Amino acid sequence: MTERRFKRFETSLNAVIISGSKKYTGYISNISEEGIGCIISDFIHETKDFAAGRLVSLILLTPSKNTLSLNCEIRWLSELSSLSQKKHIGAKIINPSIMYKRFFNDSLSPIVY
Repeated sequence: MTERRFKRFETSLNAVIISGSKKYTGYISNISEEGIGCIISDFIHETKDFAAGRLVSLILLTPSKNTLSLNCEIRWLSELSSLSQKKHIGAKIINPSIMYKRFFNDSLSPIVY
């Protein structure tokens, strides 16, 4: 197993993912300095909305009820299980803002994968 460049942190933060003109709700399941894992709660009609390389906007709600807007590039999309319509995405955060870095450094504790 390859070692990750950045440590992952388990979390459960509400999120809205905007792909083109479509909005999807979900939650961040894990987060790193430059990446996120997100569970999409809404049904995805077109998987091209989350094709690898696609640019999306992700708005997350912090525990202190602040919103952070992130520009992300989709890395992968997978099904959680064959019984669930929920999907899991991995995305790279493009040019994380100072506000995101502050939130990340002040709020999270590491997990080991």
